[in-house]
Amino acid sequence: MLARFSRDVEEARNAYARFVSEGVGKSSPWEAVRHQLFLGGEAFAQRYLEKDGRLKPVSNEVPKKQRRAAAQSLEEIAKVTPDRDQAIRAAWATGVYTQGQIGGCFGLSPSMVSRIVKAGT
Repeated sequence: MLARFSRDVEEARNAYARFVSEGVGKSSPWEAVRHQLFLGGEAFAQRYLEKDGRLKPVSNEVPKKQRRAAAQSLEEIAKVTPDRDQAIRAAWATGVYTQGQIGGCFGLSPSMVSRIVKAGT
């Protein structure tokens, strides 16, 4: 990896150290990832998505999880689903949210979310 900075080992180490220190305190590039696939803004991602949120056909090698439509937010699921337990099961069924995230939205522990999900199957 140091070879990307210089052919001289000492110069490469110094350049790498500068590179790292310049990034300290800046936002993580992972914060710009959209739809688990795109590194960039939402406008960039939308160029590669169908109107329903599915990835436009580019390659069959894109994992299925990354090809499906983006899930509704937990808040939106809670708003459009009148029954709390049904909303929890709907959120879990998206495959996007952890039981901890769902519990946080509904003020429940992950183990309670697990029991609600299991009760509905």
